[in-house]
Amino acid sequence: MFSVSATVIITGYQWQKDGGNLTDAGNISGSGTAVLNIANVAVTDAGSYRCIITGKCGILTSNLGILTVNVPVSITTSPVSQTKCSGESASFTVIASGTIQSYQWKFNGSNLVDVANISGTHTPNLVIASIDPSNAALYSCILTGSYNIANSIGATITVTEPAVITKKPTQHNFCEG
Repeated sequence: MFSVSATVIITGYQWQKDGGNLTDAGNISGSGTAVLNIANVAVTDAGSYRCIITGKCGILTSNLGILTVNVPVSITTSPVSQTKCSGESASFTVIASGTIQSYQWKFNGSNLVDVANISGTHTPNLVIASIDPSNAALYSCILTGSYNIANSIGATITVTEPAVITKKPTQHNFCEG
């Protein structure tokens, strides 16, 4: 709801959205009154609203009222588990929709911070530049919106060590036959 008042003898009101005149239709009512009502606000209702007030002695234009529509956060793609060799890089991505205010990646349930080989802990993309067995864990992301929180499904990194020859062939000398 937006409202306006003036100290002149008023002969008419005209509400505008983004510079265009509004009419009473759909979820809009009161476009020709001092109070504009928007029912069941949708993303398409976001914008700048003002009222043109016609008085006996001229026309007044109100200041802009900004309507921001926040959409609930919803995760559309959670991170995917991976198997990597020590020394390789690994990355996780979370894809979400809505009005997202922040990201927080977690390592076995504890908040991660950007350090040495870990970056992106407050973004949709977490990167571990060079993994080792200490990175084998469950990773998840919490997204905070204007009025809700969404948790991704956890994904794991399984770290495998590169193959190592533990027994070398020995030299043998044999006579022919």
